Parts: sequence; structure tokens; C-alpha cells
Amino acid sequence: MDTERPDDICAKSYGRGIRLLLKQLNGEAPPIVLIEGDRKSLEFLADLIMAQARFTKDSGFQIFPSGPGGSFFSPGSLGIYVHRVDQQGSEEQVQRP
Repeated sequence: MDTERPDDICAKSYGRGIRLLLKQLNGEAPPIVLIEGDRKSLEFLADLIMAQARFTKDSGFQIFPSGPGGSFFSPGSLGIYVHRVDQQGSEEQVQRP
């Protein structure tokens, strides 16, 4: 069986009530990002990150509230961009879409 792609994780999770909230907590130094969701939603995020870590055909994947994957977010949430760096100590910069 081929490695499951991040898109596959999203497709099989669509309509399952996934709701993530990602936001920066105000007043924290250094800044802290809150990742909030029920068990099913956090497991979805873990599966999505694992799929991206294993998917060798593309180093980055994103979902965000006002675009692809929007149904997985609570109102006011930040989006997610997962970028895999293949070499330890790589100077590679994230090319944001």
C-alpha cells in the first residue's frame, strides 16, 4: 500500500465533525500557540502531520479556515502549514504559498 497522503487524511475526515482552534495566546512571552480540539480533532491533526512527514512527493501542506480544509477549523482559528525539512541542519526556508 502506498503512503497515505495528507489529502487522503483530509478526504476521509471530511464530515466527521473535526474542529480545531489554533491561536496565539495573548500576553505570553515567548509567544505560545494554543492548539485546541476534542480527541477526534487532535487525532486528525496528528494523522495529518504524520502523513506529511512520510509523504516524499511534496515537502509542504497547508489547510486554513478561509480556504482548503476550512471545514476543519473553528471560527477565528489560525491555519496550519506543515513543512518537512529533509536534511538535518538544512538552511532551507519555507516558501509560503
